[in-house]
Amino acid sequence: MPLYDVTYKPRAVNPEKLEDSEVIATLRRKLHPTTFKRIIKTVDEAVDSIDPSASTRLIWTKAGALFGRNSERPKKHVEHLWDNVIKSVGDNRMCLIGVGSLLRWRISLREETWLVYKRETEIIDEITGRVVPVSEYWIKEDFVLNTSPSRPKKITFGA
Repeated sequence: MPLYDVTYKPRAVNPEKLEDSEVIATLRRKLHPTTFKRIIKTVDEAVDSIDPSASTRLIWTKAGALFGRNSERPKKHVEHLWDNVIKSVGDNRMCLIGVGSLLRWRISLREETWLVYKRETEIIDEITGRVVPVSEYWIKEDFVLNTSPSRPKKITFGA
């Protein structure tokens, strides 16, 4: 599993769980199989197109950079993705979750070692009143997940 969530305690992200998530299952169920494959191809091509930053040689991205208004990809190239996700899950918070889930799932299937960190933004969701988080992804081939077992709790018996 080449995607690790390092937001709190680093952990491997399971691609099968992502693929079986409610939002991706809904997209798969509601969209024509060819349309779903085209969406997947768009996500994969977007990730393939990411170039390292000139200043750090770091390959870094987030869904907004790939598919948002400030995306460097041609707008018509990602419109079908948004249109179909909106058609399937609605034009609300679920749409953003849908596109983010697609990106997380497709990155989790890649050969490179990717890390993801979810951070809060200064944007407040008008419906829920909560801060909107954003997930940032980057490649770190030398990352090693520390799998050392945690210390067992001290067990005391009655006197």
